[in-house]
Amino acid sequence: ADTGRGTRASGDVLGFSVTRATDAAFTQGVTTVTVANAGTASSFSYTDGAGGSLSPGTTYYYRVAARNLACASLGYCGAAADTNATALGIPSEPRNVTSAYVAGRPLCALMNWTLPSTTGLGD
Repeated sequence: ADTGRGTRASGDVLGFSVTRATDAAFTQGVTTVTVANAGTASSFSYTDGAGGSLSPGTTYYYRVAARNLACASLGYCGAAADTNATALGIPSEPRNVTSAYVAGRPLCALMNWTLPSTTGLGD
């Protein structure tokens, strides 16, 4: 953050607002969390979806903005950076799994299966 003295100090930034939406215009499914600044860090991260709150196959849009004393009560002010990510789920198990010995080939087994019923991408 700009200290007004020609230098930047991490402590000048009180924290960050991370806003998630399900559309690029940030009008649908909007939630916002605050990530605090410990005062000495220069790199930050936030993990969304802990506890399974994201839906597989859904694209989420994120907006990150810094907060300082001038905008502490507003949640954020000034410029924000946007990005997006598609949530991935876990595919179900493959179906119709079978195994058989291969005739004439000792110590060999042949495995067969079909695609899982869900791919983990919201299908």
